[in-house]
Amino acid sequence: MILFVCSQGMIRSRTAEVLAQRGGLDARSCGSDIDPAVPVPLSNNLLAMANIVVCMEEEHAAAVRSLAMFGPGCPPVLGVIDVPDIFDPFDHTLISRIVSGLESIRLHEVAAAIRRGAESVAYSDPVIGDESDAPELRHSSRAGA
Repeated sequence: MILFVCSQGMIRSRTAEVLAQRGGLDARSCGSDIDPAVPVPLSNNLLAMANIVVCMEEEHAAAVRSLAMFGPGCPPVLGVIDVPDIFDPFDHTLISRIVSGLESIRLHEVAAAIRRGAESVAYSDPVIGDESDAPELRHSSRAGA
């Protein structure tokens, strides 16, 4: 399973999760913030299930490293893709940044799955557009990701 981590687990990592799933991968998302508003908080249980952990920013990787479950070989891949918290869910530029970040850390198969997932969604734009055409993809509002 691929675990995507951002601050709140609602925009960046959630976008990556949904598109990776639509692209054929087993993926989950979570938030590293210690905040009751985080729908799925980062946990040792999620880390134990993950084969790959992709963090949107270095602060999220630090949160992963601070958990008891993180250690040699668990998870085997921890990557940071440097995607800032400035996007709306499923924004075309957000998806492009996620894909290019995954490519930069050599997770080419994950990047390809996200591309497939984005192309499979029935949006107004042929590649990706606003999520109003796909309400089942909406997870939350823009209140921090």
